[in-house]
Amino acid sequence: MKLAIAIHEYPPIGGGASTAAAQTARALAGDGHDVLVITAGGRGLPASEQDGRVTIERLPGLRGTVLAPSAVELLSFCAGAALLLERRLRRFGAEAVIAYFAVPVGPFAVRAARRLRIPSIVSLRGSDVPGFKHGRLEGRLGAIARPVIRWTLDHADAVAPNSEVLRDLVLAFHPSVAPRLRVVPNGIEADAIAERPAASGLAGLRVIQVGQLIARKRVDVTIDAVARVPGAHLTVIGDGPLRGELEARARGGNVTFLGHLPRAEILTRLRVHDVFVMTSVAEGMSNALVEAMAAGLPVVTTPNGSHDVIDRSGGGVVVPGEAHAVAAILAELAAAPARREALARAALTYARGLTWQATARGFLAFLGA
Repeated sequence: MKLAIAIHEYPPIGGGASTAAAQTARALAGDGHDVLVITAGGRGLPASEQDGRVTIERLPGLRGTVLAPSAVELLSFCAGAALLLERRLRRFGAEAVIAYFAVPVGPFAVRAARRLRIPSIVSLRGSDVPGFKHGRLEGRLGAIARPVIRWTLDHADAVAPNSEVLRDLVLAFHPSVAPRLRVVPNGIEADAIAERPAASGLAGLRVIQVGQLIARKRVDVTIDAVARVPGAHLTVIGDGPLRGELEARARGGNVTFLGHLPRAEILTRLRVHDVFVMTSVAEGMSNALVEAMAAGLPVVTTPNGSHDVIDRSGGGVVVPGEAHAVAAILAELAAAPARREALARAALTYARGLTWQATARGFLAFLGA
């Protein structure tokens, strides 16, 4: 089949959703499909390029930031999608389109698919679902976006949240979507899965957190928690508008900020730590979390949407979102290497069951392919 993916971010731009889109595109191509990715252009990025059987076409726009696009950058992408998306799909001969996020690209992809009389699938990722805590759909923006999201869900042929929690949120927002809805989770690359549990081999607990430095991720909670655990050290991978504030908060010398790193280097760093922490308020199915599990790390997380992965796998501990609660479990794990190893082995077992091929085939199942 000729399959198209539409998304407002794609490597090297974007966070977890861009990685998921890229891996799904490659998995679809690996199954013999021709894939077109239509995404946002950016400074220094080619207008088009080829990745095996994946063609990447970038729409003209104003995108200049790697993470957390501004409203102006998103609007410029919307303008390009409104004008060019249908034309690009027609030229490619697309037989179906997968839109990552109900907004911003969802309505343009669904509208184009209807005009071309091809199926459309909307992959829900988190911040595009009303009710997702600390997402973009709050206040005035939410009031504007909700009718657009409702139209998109009404007219898509299929809706694919990437977690059970997002499924429940979208059903609460728009129950009539139920007959066309099925969870399609994220996957893991086979070469990202470690053979054995990770360990720093150093004195003191080595903790790592990966994600954008934005309010929803609550890295400040992790910083405060690690400061309460004697001998513990925190590594923070990621960048964002709160970096300066967080660095100022962590002046005790037990936190290292590495900024935005290539994915291969992130995987290497994960494997020389002892525990992965995620203290965010809300997540879909977090790529960072499942990649940490695949690296052989036990996970400490708060109830945020991705915690159901830990509940199902037994690969970590879910704790309340206060720093003292996170600190208490970190102190316990620091004193119990055998428990850390047992949790890590459970995490690895679960991760081995997740593949991007399974994700790709989850989308194809909507199409009867």
